[in-house]
Amino acid sequence: MDSLKTMLIVDDMETSKNQLYKIFEKDYIIAATDNEKNAISILKAKTIDVVMLNIMTETINGQAILKEIKKIDTLKEIPIIAEITETKKQKQKALQIGADDFIVMPYDKIIVKNRVNNIVKRYKSAKKTNEELKKTQYNLDGIITAIPGGVIIFKLIGDKFVTTFFDKGFCKLTGYDRVEYNKLSEADILKIVYPEDRNKVILKIASLEKNREIIPLTFRIKHKSKGIKWVFTN
Repeated sequence: MDSLKTMLIVDDMETSKNQLYKIFEKDYIIAATDNEKNAISILKAKTIDVVMLNIMTETINGQAILKEIKKIDTLKEIPIIAEITETKKQKQKALQIGADDFIVMPYDKIIVKNRVNNIVKRYKSAKKTNEELKKTQYNLDGIITAIPGGVIIFKLIGDKFVTTFFDKGFCKLTGYDRVEYNKLSEADILKIVYPEDRNKVILKIASLEKNREIIPLTFRIKHKSKGIKWVFTN
């Protein structure tokens, strides 16, 4: 069975707050507050999957809460659902101040439940994907760091071999830092390849693009010191 999700209700109206409790209490661990300061404190202290925000009351500044949440990297992706009445003005306000969606009072239990659950499902799926990507990137960084020499990744775009990644080892090999390399090469690695070796590099990489094989390649690059460095790649 899926673990309980978490919800923060920011509302000073007991009627709407109680209605939300009844709709979601079986599926969510619910926290509640009636002011902006406490809302931000709770979001920072707990893992919250969705915020239900009443933007109709004068005592809660919904726009200020949304603005504050979106400024904080660890919170800005949490979906914010505005609680509104069935008016065009309220719907427009909810979206204009940055809410991800809205629910309309009086609440239709089935519509509200499904609407919120669908948003939370998408949020948690995206969050899981991002965490997996970060883990993969961390592992990849570890592998790259362990490779002797330097690593550069590039792709053929038109007649340019555009650099998409290079590590500190590659910078050390060429003598250039990241800013200098990008400025010098305009991200095209051929611009630092020794002129007499460029055709060889182009033909070999074109063959690699076609056959998807590992091709050993030895060529010279122009070092920052004006000297020449021999490079072996595969």
